[in-house]
Amino acid sequence: MDAAGTPLALPGNSPVCRPASPRNCFPVQPAHRILIADDDRDFRQGVADLLASLSRKFQIVQAESGVEALVFLRGHPIDLALLDMHMPGHTGLEVLTLLRIETRAVPCIFISGDATDGVRQLALHEGACAVLKKPVRPELLRAEVRRVLRLDAA
Repeated sequence: MDAAGTPLALPGNSPVCRPASPRNCFPVQPAHRILIADDDRDFRQGVADLLASLSRKFQIVQAESGVEALVFLRGHPIDLALLDMHMPGHTGLEVLTLLRIETRAVPCIFISGDATDGVRQLALHEGACAVLKKPVRPELLRAEVRRVLRLDAA
């Protein structure tokens, strides 16, 4: 850290170090930032709690509408977006399509009570990593999040 307490980045793959002692320099693992966008507050909180049980290194951000999700995604780096298909403002599919048009690659998992074959095909065509049907089984959601974030490979 510098005199102001800011972590220092090293060249190369830029791990963050604590330069207090050259022997005591360890890379700090960054947190994965995950956006949960769903108009159902209880569902968002339940998913946030489920993800917190999977890893303490997750930073969870919540949005209650497609518009709020899109604004956040345009302004902040996100490692994974969990999008409901039907939200006020923009659907999850519209959010993903707009991001793709803007050349922003954001891994997305759709979670919807309306996960028909047609919806599934459209979402996957637009670049979704997975489409899960509500009510989603906790173990399936955990497995998909681990797969998309490549947590098992680490």
